[in-house]
Amino acid sequence: MGESTSVALMIASHEYQRRVQQAQAASARVDQTPTILGTGLTLLLSALVAIYAATWPADRSRFWLAAAAVCAMSSVFTVLVIYRDFVARSSLTDAEKAQTRLRHYFVSQAPEVQPYLSDTIYDDWPTPFNNPRGSKTFGAWLVLVMLASLFLGTATLGPSLRVSKDWAGNEEVPSDQGKWDLLRVRVSCHGRHLLGEG
Repeated sequence: MGESTSVALMIASHEYQRRVQQAQAASARVDQTPTILGTGLTLLLSALVAIYAATWPADRSRFWLAAAAVCAMSSVFTVLVIYRDFVARSSLTDAEKAQTRLRHYFVSQAPEVQPYLSDTIYDDWPTPFNNPRGSKTFGAWLVLVMLASLFLGTATLGPSLRVSKDWAGNEEVPSDQGKWDLLRVRVSCHGRHLLGEG
């Protein structure tokens, strides 16, 4: 019986070490999320600034379409970051709960070691999956989802902001502004006609 218990403890100890390594790897991936998100969005913003410098105001239509494409890429990138963080967080939670259950097993075999354990031996603590309202991670995911939605909305709005050419000045101006300029030109021409100047 004692030999069987020793073998079981040895197996549990090896499993605990494996779970520790899994938790460390998952934690590293989670910690990388802000860096990856910030770097990716900075590169996309830099691309948008470069496009602005190359196209504005000479070709506003092309700028708005390019800006819409950049925003669409930003939305997809943010969703991928959310998915990566979700997978890493799931792996971390699984490893931590496994460690907790193994600590519970160790304590059941040797109750005298419990006062020396710094972590809980019960796996009922809240996680982003079973208690989302009280989880900062879940809140961060919501922020990222809203950010992705904002990028997607901007990408959808971009093509509607494309510009048209004003027939009078042959200059590229926003379509709404072009309508107002067209109205002013027509009023001016009509007034000149009434005054016999044209």
